[in-house]
Amino acid sequence: MYRRIKFSEELIEKRFYSVALKILETAMVLHTNEFKIYEQISKCYILLANFKEALTILYKYLVNNPNSVEALMKIGISILLILTYFVILLGDAYFLKKELNNSLDNYLKCKSLDNNNPNVLKKIAKVYLCSSPVEFSNALNYLNQALKIIEEEKECEKSDIIILISILIY
Repeated sequence: MYRRIKFSEELIEKRFYSVALKILETAMVLHTNEFKIYEQISKCYILLANFKEALTILYKYLVNNPNSVEALMKIGISILLILTYFVILLGDAYFLKKELNNSLDNYLKCKSLDNNNPNVLKKIAKVYLCSSPVEFSNALNYLNQALKIIEEEKECEKSDIIILISILIY
């Protein structure tokens, strides 16, 4: 079971969501009370933009395990991710219509939901760059924040690799 979960996580990382979904659905039939399987299936559905199924699968687990705080938390997080996704799309739509103030408002809402999302920070910077030359410093500020987060994520990956190597050596 855990090999299937690990393999599905690797597939999700490589963006093979549909394949991972098939593996996880098979695992779910065999292990009906393993929350990690439901969580990964929900994640696949979110990444495939099938939000109804993402929430339905977590709800299915919750019905069978009504005292699961973990499932309730994941449902809340999933709803937040879905909401953020839609608000970003709304901001993108306003940007395409050249309604920069509305676009900026939506991106700033996303930032309040997920302060460490470098893609949202880059979108805010883009709106400021398109707004007026006066907003150039704001654009640079948001781009610097996005770059800092991206660099921190890379540092975390490097430290994970160093830890794994040190474990293997000792």
